[in-house]
Amino acid sequence: ADSIATAFRARGVRADVRAAATGSALEAMIREAIAERPRVLVAGGGDGTVSSAAAVLAGTDIALGVLPLGTLNHFAKDLGIPVDLPGAVETLLSGEVGRVDVGEVNGRLFLNNSSLGLYPAIVRQREDLQKKGHAKWSAFAAAAAFALMRYQHLHVEVHGDDGTKVEEETPFIFIGNNRYCL
Repeated sequence: ADSIATAFRARGVRADVRAAATGSALEAMIREAIAERPRVLVAGGGDGTVSSAAAVLAGTDIALGVLPLGTLNHFAKDLGIPVDLPGAVETLLSGEVGRVDVGEVNGRLFLNNSSLGLYPAIVRQREDLQKKGHAKWSAFAAAAAFALMRYQHLHVEVHGDDGTKVEEETPFIFIGNNRYCL
């Protein structure tokens, strides 16, 4: 929080920086901030944090600024936002407001992708292992091995706007709203 406030101060801007420990706390914090009617609300974190903030702000006239402080930051990279804090702050202060497409899965909005099944199970396990001090890629390998031993297939139905329906049994489903690459 101090680094973020300092980066904004260096550009002559006072930032009210608040931290949230959980996704639900973040969403509650954003709802409180909406009542203050800011022109811009900035979310600092990874794709999940930014997507949660966007879901709350969708349909309002409040712009969402992005500070890419997460692991992969696909959404920020798609927008051309630098991943270094000073560069991201500069972009926020000098950039332009634009509109982006959002997707929806099971009533939940997302920005760049949504996954069900095996992949999110691996990500959750990897994050738990990283919190215990494991390096990102070794945590990913261990999480993948653990998840593969326990996974079950999903029964998935995808309904098209034209009335078509596809049914499949699959270990995971990935819905992308951008070019997704590592």
